[in-house]
Order: sequence, then structure tokens, then C-alpha cells
Amino acid sequence: MTSHKVHSWSIVLSLLLSLIGIIFIIIGQYKLGLAYQYADGKTQALYGVKVFLMGSQWLWFGLFALIFSVISMIRKEKRIHILISLILALIEIILPFSNLWKFWA
Repeated sequence: MTSHKVHSWSIVLSLLLSLIGIIFIIIGQYKLGLAYQYADGKTQALYGVKVFLMGSQWLWFGLFALIFSVISMIRKEKRIHILISLILALIEIILPFSNLWKFWA
């Protein structure tokens, strides 16, 4: 009989929230880039506001993922799982404000 270690709910939630957030951010940034191509001059000038609003909308996924990563640190989960979840949460927090949409514009 083999024993399987069940992963902690905090690690699983952190990873899921980070990955879902990263996917939605990349899709949103892609759509922003396509919309920028067809925008007129005034709209292009105000695109920073639109990017900020879109970024702050998805920021919550990263913040909750970070909270769940901290919970897993307190519960003394495996270090590699904590490190991966922390890195993904930080990427998810930084990614909305990185202006990826300029690659598709």
C-alpha cells in the first residue's frame, strides 16, 4: 500500500489563484494591445488609466494568493511548495503593471 501526501489547502489555493490570475492578466493585456491599435489619439493618450484600472482589478488574485502562501509558511509546509507559490503570487501582483500590452500594440 502506498501512502500519498495530500497537499495543504493553502498551497493549492495559492497556486490556483496565482495561475488563474496570470492567465486572465495575459488575456486582458492581449486585448488591451489589440484595442490600442484601433484607438484614436485621445484614447491612446489615456491608456495608462485603462491599464491601471485593469491591473487593479486582477490584483486581488495575487494578494489572496500571497496570503495563502504566508498561511502555508506558518503551517510549515514544504519549502519548495512555499517558494513556488510565493514566486507565482509575486509575479501575479507585478504582471498587471508591466505593460505587456505594448508587445501586441
